[in-house]
Amino acid sequence: FAASGLLALLGVLLFRQARERVAALIAIAFALGLIAYLMCSGPSWADFPNWLQTLLLVGCIANPLLFWLLTRAIFEDGFRLKAWHVGFFVGIEALGFWYVFVSRDEASSGASTLGAVAGAALQFLAVAFVVGALLSAYRGRAPDLVASRRKFRTLFVSVAGGYMLFVVL
Repeated sequence: FAASGLLALLGVLLFRQARERVAALIAIAFALGLIAYLMCSGPSWADFPNWLQTLLLVGCIANPLLFWLLTRAIFEDGFRLKAWHVGFFVGIEALGFWYVFVSRDEASSGASTLGAVAGAALQFLAVAFVVGALLSAYRGRAPDLVASRRKFRTLFVSVAGGYMLFVVL
């Protein structure tokens, strides 16, 4: 609950900059996704109603994509959010909704084919986005002229990226 509260506070503080900086908008979405992830992995998860579980699961699914977008927005000068980025987000969320509903239907019927395919696709996309984020942060390290940002890249790639890969795998 403390981590969720801090992430919510971070989102509120970033809200002031969301109009001027696309990185702040993406960071707010990522913070909300992390709150959803924390609630999904919490001890009272089974007590939540099905509609809330579905909402939280779908919130968790876009985190690797949001991590990739946030990394690019932070480390790439001149980054702009494009329509195809939003398309990726909508596609991931649609696949997530489909996965959640297919998995629930298959669990009640005993089948497991479509849910397994959707789950594998989501895992593959998650790993691809996290690796893409790490490569994006690492790739621009050498020509970066801001010393503090260059140091932050190394820390970011090793800590945040390593943790995200650990969670996804």
